[in-house]
Amino acid sequence: MDKSIKLKQIYLPFLFVSVSSILFYNTIRWFLDIKLDILHINEDLLDIWIPLVFSFFTVYFFLGKRLRILAVKNIRSYYALLEILSFAIAVPIFLSQNYIEKASFDLITVNTIEKYTNIIMRNTLL
Repeated sequence: MDKSIKLKQIYLPFLFVSVSSILFYNTIRWFLDIKLDILHINEDLLDIWIPLVFSFFTVYFFLGKRLRILAVKNIRSYYALLEILSFAIAVPIFLSQNYIEKASFDLITVNTIEKYTNIIMRNTLL
């Protein structure tokens, strides 16, 4: 199969779907969980399982028919390819969840450090 066809029919749509999926999930997670605090679900579900299922269904619905261009030998190879592409989307989502949780909170301005030195020292000794 011609490489330009693979590039146009599979790689570029995968790149678009992966970037948009990562942005969509992270935006929804930030808005519902951190900004509004209305999403009260276990952190393991939000950080691992929901992104994994979300990425699989995204690849299946948006790229499933395009993957048949590759002429996979059997149905197992087709689903293995779906899983590989799903993990390629899910791993950046996994990694970005920690960053979203840590970077989303407001910074406070400290006028003098002396007030907080005792608190910091007390917490480090515990």
